[in-house]
Amino acid sequence: MDKEAKRIYNRKYYETHKGQIKAAQRLSPSTLTPASQEAHREASRNYYRRKKERETPEERQARLQKRRENYKNKKLSSVKPPEVNS
Repeated sequence: MDKEAKRIYNRKYYETHKGQIKAAQRLSPSTLTPASQEAHREASRNYYRRKKERETPEERQARLQKRRENYKNKKLSSVKPPEVNS
């Protein structure tokens, strides 16, 4: 389907379904339920587990090195120099 035909199709679709589209846009965003929140967390955990499984040893080494540097920088920034009474 070329761009012009797709544009015409989309315009016709919009005209015939305008009421449904507008109603869907007015709906308030759904609130998170504990079940949906937990499902999202589980999906996120699985995504990162699969990502870690696929990474090469070099990528793993780089990721861990960056993590160590960030931890070291965070630790150093949390140490405050002693106050000097003048």
